[in-house]
This record gives sequence, structure tokens and C-alpha cells, in this order.
Amino acid sequence: MKNQITKSKVPGRTRKIIKKSILFFLLLGIAVGFILFSAYTAAIIGENLVQALLSLVLFLLLPVFALYKVFKDHRHRLGLSFALTGAIYWFISLILILGATSRTIEILDKHGNWFLSFSSDNKRQKGDQLLSRLLKKISLNREEIPFIFRDGSIIIAATLYNNNHSFTGNFILDTGATISTLNNKAFEKLKLSRSKSSMTVQTAGGARELPVILLDKVEIGNNKISPLVFSVCDNCSGPGIAGLIGLNFTSRFQTIIDNKKAIIKFKKIDHWIDQRNEIEPFLEIDSIYGTQSKDTFVISAQATNQSKLPVEGIVFEITLYDQKKHIIDKIRTRIALLEPGTSKKIKVTTDKNTLIDNFDVRLERAFWKN
Repeated sequence: MKNQITKSKVPGRTRKIIKKSILFFLLLGIAVGFILFSAYTAAIIGENLVQALLSLVLFLLLPVFALYKVFKDHRHRLGLSFALTGAIYWFISLILILGATSRTIEILDKHGNWFLSFSSDNKRQKGDQLLSRLLKKISLNREEIPFIFRDGSIIIAATLYNNNHSFTGNFILDTGATISTLNNKAFEKLKLSRSKSSMTVQTAGGARELPVILLDKVEIGNNKISPLVFSVCDNCSGPGIAGLIGLNFTSRFQTIIDNKKAIIKFKKIDHWIDQRNEIEPFLEIDSIYGTQSKDTFVISAQATNQSKLPVEGIVFEITLYDQKKHIIDKIRTRIALLEPGTSKKIKVTTDKNTLIDNFDVRLERAFWKN
């Protein structure tokens, strides 16, 4: 008798678990749909109190209330109302995600955490970072980028941003170029100002000293890098080409080129990327001198951040040489943070060495602070 009771209860329990799982999945659809639809609303009318109230009424209260009225004669009408709302929201969400992938991910990235705007700035920032990492992990954020092959070069479309200005044009994907470039037309469209900073760039006509500028963001499909340094070069690309997308962009991704389908896939690399080559033109090192006393040799210099963004994790390497240019010693020193337009002293003390004839100070590592 006990065995019969036990066997008869198992299917009933299983059915309850299945029902609860389905109900949970459908309720999750309401949450997914609400976040997605309200993010679209925020993209249209902005993140404000009106948008919050409108989203709450249109995407939560109204549909559930309407279905509640439809099922007025059903004894489980509240549960059915929520379940059917969830099913509808899953369906519409999948259409948006699969049919308008780029736009949907862009909107989620910008407005997916709009409800945190009513909390502290710190919570909003953390929420945006978490959502951004999640979007980068899913396969939908690694869309296929079409390219054309012309005169031995891969040409792709990219969008550049500077403050409230943007420019979309064709760029050559050049993984051999250390730095990305743009021409004067793109420079003018972005309303950029000429920079005092410059760097030596290897072009088809040889090495040239070119001005460099710091852009807020660069997008290729759904793949974004912020910020990114470009050199301004009119002769670095041909007619109809706005510039080059170089190693300072592609080094952030695993890049897969499918020549048969004429597509490129970018997969974001999670490990840190040294941004020294980008930052070096904006970091001026001057007032360099060394003094030797009775027991010590003191090296001093001053580092100035000429960019519009803070730089962190700065590491300088000081190399000591003798008269024959042989290396005597290498010393590293660090500046934790250097704000835009500010300067900080570099000072290193080592034991006195009569063989020291000269030295140099070189930037070894640095990162933009976003």
C-alpha cells in the first residue's frame, strides 16, 4: 500500500515542478520585455520621470489589466494574465533581438539600466558596466561585418564620434598600422581641433611626423572602443577612403576574416591591453636632469598629461648608461593617476656610481582611465 501511494505521488510532483518552471519562464519574459521596451522608450523620449511612468503603465500595468479583464470568468485569471503577458513579451523581444540586433544591443547598452538613474550615479555606472560586459559575452554582440576587397585592401565601414558629432565612412583594415588614421574630411566633419601632440607614423611615402587626436568612441558594427587615438593623414589612404583602422583597434579583438563570405567577425579580448603607444604622444616628459652627490645619484623629471582624459597606471623606465652606451641599470617608477592638463614630478634615487655617463626616461606602460 505504501509503495502504491509513493508511486502515485511522483507524477503529481513532477507536474507541479514543470508548471512552476514554465510559469517562472513566462514571468521572466515580462521582466525581459519590460527592460527592452522601456529602453526603446528611453531612446526616443529620454530617461526621465515621464518615461518611467509611461513604461510602467504601457508595458506592465496596462497589458496585465487588459488580460485580467479578458479572463474575468476564469478562476486563475490573474495567473493567466501574467503568463500570457510573459509569452507575448518573449515573442516580441525575440523579434527585436533577431530582427534588429545591432539597434537593440546599442539601445540596451545605452538605456538598459535607465531605472538606476533614479538611484546614485555609482549604482548606475556599475549597472552599465555589468550590462556592457554581459552584452559583450553573448554571441549577438559579435555580428558579422561585411567588407569589400579592393586593390589588395579590406575595406569596412566605421563610425567615429567626437562629443556630439559623428562621421561614418569607409576605412581600410590595416593590422600592420600601429595607429589608426583619418583624413582631413573626417577631421572637419567631427569638428576637431588641431592638437599639439604628434607621433612618427610609417606611411607609403616613408616615416612622417603626424598630429594625433583622441576620439571619444569608434564603432564597427556592434564593436566599440572608447576612447581611441587617430593620426591625421590625408595621404595615408586612397580616394573614397576616410583612413585606416589600425592595430590600436584590432588588438582589442580576436579578428576572424572569412574571405569566401566577405565578412569579418570581432570577438572582444578580455585581458588588459597596454595603451602606451596611444598615450605616449600626449604625455610630455621635460625638466629632465640628474645630480650626483656624495652617496646618491638623483634623477628628476616632470610628466604632463596633454590629453583630455585622465591617464592611470603610468610606469616609467629609467635606463642608466656608461660612456660606451652600455646599460648599467634599469629603474622603474610609477604614477598612479595623472589628470588632464596636470603635471607630476618623477624622482628616483639610486646609489652613486661613477660609471654613469647619461640616462634616458621612457614610458613603459599606461592606460586611459574611462
